[in-house]
Amino acid sequence: IIKEFGLGDDRLGRFWDRGREVLVNGYREYHAIFTRDAWTHVTRNIYPNTIEGESAANVPAVVGSGPVVMDFQVTWRVLQDFLLTWSTLTLYHKEHPERENAALAVVREMMAAAGSADMDEQLNVQWEEILLMCRPPQSRN
Repeated sequence: IIKEFGLGDDRLGRFWDRGREVLVNGYREYHAIFTRDAWTHVTRNIYPNTIEGESAANVPAVVGSGPVVMDFQVTWRVLQDFLLTWSTLTLYHKEHPERENAALAVVREMMAAAGSADMDEQLNVQWEEILLMCRPPQSRN
């Protein structure tokens, strides 16, 4: 639900600033650049293995057993407050001022899917992650 909210063309997807596709595409193009420029130990660590397009054989990924950075306990209220900070939300509502606030709508949709009615109920949020790691080229001096 949250992925469709943030990336779907009929939701916030087309309102993100230019460059967002680099993240959505899993930094694949950077893998090639680092490899070409003699960086070593170039790895793309992803979690989970359901990130879009991960079947690309020319850009291998290491699938983690869990998120490294984005794994936290929040309430529905805190999640809603976080979503309200997204810059793309402002751009979306400039074009669609007549629509209900999209962050409020998606939290309500998620709560219904989870069978929850309490904004103060705790939930675990795990965000998809892509960590591109490598070592710089050795000096040729």
